[in-house]
Amino acid sequence: MKTRFILRAMVVLAVAIVGAANGYTQESAEQVLQDKEILDMRGSLPRFFGGNEGLVKFLSENLNYPDEAYNAGVGGTVLIQLKVEKTGKVSNVKVLRSVSPELDEEALRVCNMLPDFIPAYVNGEPVAVMHVLPINFKAPVTKTPASE
Repeated sequence: MKTRFILRAMVVLAVAIVGAANGYTQESAEQVLQDKEILDMRGSLPRFFGGNEGLVKFLSENLNYPDEAYNAGVGGTVLIQLKVEKTGKVSNVKVLRSVSPELDEEALRVCNMLPDFIPAYVNGEPVAVMHVLPINFKAPVTKTPASE
């Protein structure tokens, strides 16, 4: 029974990740699950207080572009995996896709500072969920001699 419950939670997470990658909202991800009759339970994904806008604000206020990476023109998207526990606490933060040691370290630092989320629920019970968070560092545009 517990294995089945964990597998269902993983399907919810997989749909959420695919939905996030394709720009779907939480409601549309839940609609996909309902339409496809993949699961026979109701649930919700973990949410940051203030929604996605609150999460973006938190990240933008706390991320610092490392000088070494900025000056070298290094940029890209660091993918961070984290677990939102039943209590909403963030744990098990790690880099899934690296850009550079400096940018990875900064993304990890800020993700370890994240405040508690509203936890995910399945059938009215809080559940722990793995989540993937993209942290984008936009490299500065450097002028080439031809463009001056």
